Amino acid sequence: MKKIHRTRAELLRELNYTAKCRRNSYSASFSGLSVYLTHILVFQEKWRPGQIQKLYQAITDGLADESFDIDTANARLKEKTGVAFEVVRHEDSDIHISKKKKYRYMIVQKLNEAEDEICTYCMRWCLIAYSYLMDNGFGKKRITRINDALKDCLEKSESGVVDAKVAVMRQELIDAGYIIEMPKEWILLRSRT
Repeated sequence: MKKIHRTRAELLRELNYTAKCRRNSYSASFSGLSVYLTHILVFQEKWRPGQIQKLYQAITDGLADESFDIDTANARLKEKTGVAFEVVRHEDSDIHISKKKKYRYMIVQKLNEAEDEICTYCMRWCLIAYSYLMDNGFGKKRITRINDALKDCLEKSESGVVDAKVAVMRQELIDAGYIIEMPKEWILLRSRT
């Protein structure tokens, strides 16, 4: 006989997973991008620790600054380098679950909202980083090279922004003297596997 309802434990597991995704939507993505960008700047562009520190201070200040205009930064980046960011948001038509299954539909909708937040936050983060690089003399060639390397890292990623390759790159950075904190949930998950 077909099971119609989920058990209490199954419901709690799905709701906790959804809540965890929403909580970690900022820290996990931020940490993964930080590792990728730092790895590229240190090992390919030969940046020194002081330069990395100034970049991340600028990113922190930019994230705290509500007046940072994403559209203006994106237009400036496109004009100078030809690189542009676009976030394609989920719509209700993307959900292939009947609205009659209200609970399942709601869970997928919440996960899509969290993913949209992650994408918007990552775009803002990258635009702040690229704006800093442009303000400090990086031209089209260097920014395109960094963007291509970052895109290559993300395309090779198996599970989004943070995966096992990030752990390897993070260890290489630690060996070189650069420390990047990772979210507690990710570290606990990695230690169990």
